[in-house]
Amino acid sequence: MWAKRTFIKTTQAVLRSLREDMLARFYAFSRDFFARADHGEIHTIVTQDTQRLDAMSTALLAQFLPSVVVSLVLSLLLLYLSPQLFLLMLLMGPVLVFLSRRLGHRVRASVRAFFKRFERYSSGIAFVLEVMDLTRSQGAEPLELARQSDNIRALEDAAGEMLWLKDAFRIGQDLISAGSGVILLVAG
Repeated sequence: MWAKRTFIKTTQAVLRSLREDMLARFYAFSRDFFARADHGEIHTIVTQDTQRLDAMSTALLAQFLPSVVVSLVLSLLLLYLSPQLFLLMLLMGPVLVFLSRRLGHRVRASVRAFFKRFERYSSGIAFVLEVMDLTRSQGAEPLELARQSDNIRALEDAAGEMLWLKDAFRIGQDLISAGSGVILLVAG
């Protein structure tokens, strides 16, 4: 718990510094840059990328590293208790890694597709808010609603695909882990 708390405090401090630096850098860009830039897209990228970095670093430091330490200790204990079972575990390792990578590739692609769709949706909403008066004055509400509705439907599809693949990946990982455990138990 202490290590997790320390990791969380450290990553949050680094993220705060990163976010402050990014904000300060905005003032270094020219007025022309901001006149040409899509503010909604910049906003979405900056906020979502730092949030993704937060989630990734928290997962890495608070979950992955402790898991590696526990796995290493248990592997050394297995080596001490039964070198044959340890060898069997080592032989199963490449198979497990191969299966995990095959499953993980599709999940990562669907996550990237979801975030692209979410950025489009977020940019679209920012655009709608930015040009609301112009859209109303031109009578273009139905056109803009249809355009944004397409973004929302695409986001729905991407979210459904990503969530389904994440669950399938988790279930696949559980099955692979359970199967490996059964093999080791039977061999033991």
